[in-house]
Amino acid sequence: AGVGGSYLSLVIVNRFTENISAGQGYLALAAVIVGRWHPLGAAAAVLVFTLVDALQASLQGNLLFGVRVPADVLN
Repeated sequence: AGVGGSYLSLVIVNRFTENISAGQGYLALAAVIVGRWHPLGAAAAVLVFTLVDALQASLQGNLLFGVRVPADVLN
């Protein structure tokens, strides 16, 4: 998580701002715990977390079963 955070701030964005990773380090730790400390389990958990995150991002502002769901509920 530390190497990933430093790569994000130094290489991808090329500057450091507060809350740059938006809590993704905690999500990585949660994926390892959900994956029962096994690399394949952690990879599966990351895929599920990513799928849910992409789903909520695509549903924001759209109708779900005929109802507009607030972004706070989806987050």
